[in-house]
Parts: sequence; C-alpha cells; structure tokens
Amino acid sequence: MPPPVSLRTIVYIDGFNFYYGVLKNTPYKWLDLERFYTLLRPHDRIQTIKFFTSLVHPGPHRLRQDTLLKALRTCAPMVEVILGRLQAAHRSRQVPLQLLPVAQLPARVPDGAGGFIEKPTEW
Repeated sequence: MPPPVSLRTIVYIDGFNFYYGVLKNTPYKWLDLERFYTLLRPHDRIQTIKFFTSLVHPGPHRLRQDTLLKALRTCAPMVEVILGRLQAAHRSRQVPLQLLPVAQLPARVPDGAGGFIEKPTEW
C-alpha cells in the first residue's frame, strides 16, 4: 500500500465560533492549535493557521482575549491572528414562504452579486 499523500494545508479558524462552539462553558480556555491540527491531520503539511477574530468590548472579557491573542502571537509561530471588526446583529423581518409551481417560476432571478441565475431547462 502506498504511503498517504502529504497535502500542503492552510487551516482557517473562525475565533468566535471556535470559542462559543468548543471552549465556552468548559474549564478549557487554551488549546495548542499547532499540535491539535498536526494530530488531527497527521499526513498533511500544515503551512499556517489563520485565526480570524475581532476584539470584544473593553472589560474583563477583553483582558482575557488580549491574553489569548498575545499568547498566540508569542508562543505559536505558525498561527497568524487576523483581526476584523464585529458587526452589530441586524434584525430581518420574516417573509412568508411562497412556493410556486415550476411553470410559474421566472426565467431568471437576481443572484445578489449583480448577475442573474437562469432557470434550469430541465428539473
């Protein structure tokens, strides 16, 4: 059996989802990201780990976050911290779902990026 293929890999981490999905409400607040992903993907060659987050509001949470980010920058050379900015949640109104028979569907609809999505010729 041939050896497994070694893939060059870049890891992308959403810091908020990582915290709220993995660490919050646990006694664990630190994870050696380099070791974790090396163990998770033993045959891959991890090139870099990109940790995306934004700064929380000043206060005790911010002090803990600053400590984490400083530790990542100092102790984890493979981890690149990328700061964004937190957007306030926007509320949307609920729109009732209206299902149309295929024959009533428009020939094309806007795709939200300035283009259009064409109706398939076959379903």
